[in-house]
This record gives sequence, C-alpha cells and structure tokens, in this order.
Amino acid sequence: MAVITRVYLDTNVYADAARGEDPPGRAASLARALLAMIHARRLKLVTSVLVRREVMSAPEPALRRRLLACIPGDSETEERVHTSSADFRRARQFMARVPGLGRNDALHIALAIKAKADVLVTQDRRNLLSSIRNAHKALGEPAFRALFGQLRFVDLLEWWNEVEHG
Repeated sequence: MAVITRVYLDTNVYADAARGEDPPGRAASLARALLAMIHARRLKLVTSVLVRREVMSAPEPALRRRLLACIPGDSETEERVHTSSADFRRARQFMARVPGLGRNDALHIALAIKAKADVLVTQDRRNLLSSIRNAHKALGEPAFRALFGQLRFVDLLEWWNEVEHG
C-alpha cells in the first residue's frame, strides 16, 4: 500500500485555485490539479481553522464563496486541526527564531506540525518561504529540524514538479 502524503495548503493556494484564469506560472491550474489529487485521495489534506478564518475574511462575498468551494470539507479528504494556546506559544517561538516570519505564517506552521503534515505548500515566496530558507541556512540542518521536525516547505510549482517527476 502506498504511503499517502499529508499536505497542508497555505490559504494562498486556495486563492490560486479560486481564480478563473491562470496568471503567469500556471498557479491556478496547478492549485486546482493539487486539489483534484486530494479529492481523488492521492493526498491527504490536513488543514486548520486558521485557513477557514482567512478565507472568511476575503473582502468580496463572491470571492469567499469561490474560496470555500475549493476547500473539500469532508472527513474522507480533509483532516482539520483546531488552535490551542500551545499553538500560539509555538508560533511565537518560530517568530523569535525566524526573522521576518509573520504571525499567521508562524501559526500555519505550528498547525501543520500539529496535524503531522509532511509538506506545507504555499505561494508566499517573498515572506514565508524566504524567511524559512534563510533560517535553514542560518540555523543549519540539525537546529532547523529540531525546530520544524520533518515538515517540508515548498511553493506550488516546486511541489507540482516533485509530483510530476517523482
């Protein structure tokens, strides 16, 4: 039996999937393809109430509806974790160790780890991925793994290339 990867999607991946057209880089079609893999149960989606909160804060009702339609919402394809005070403490620890890491990004990471995600997929290259990659260089592999465990951080295109080319 194949091991099913547990994937945590940052809210911006849902936003890409909700777009009607592809911007440069094929993000919308890649995000929809990733969600199709989740619906086909080739991947296990682990998500959090934070994702839903961010989706619900979308300024336009039509956009909120499109975003909500992208989130599976059934226990067969989605496993959702809830926040606790320990998650907020852990997020603060991440922010203290990773310069430039934002509060919600740190909380997404804490929740992805809590959900035992294998990979966190994001489109936030400028803030989240840049901060994480700089921290990896600064801390070194052992300290980085002590902080984040085995969680991997990739952007949507990197993830798709891994899936496509195994």
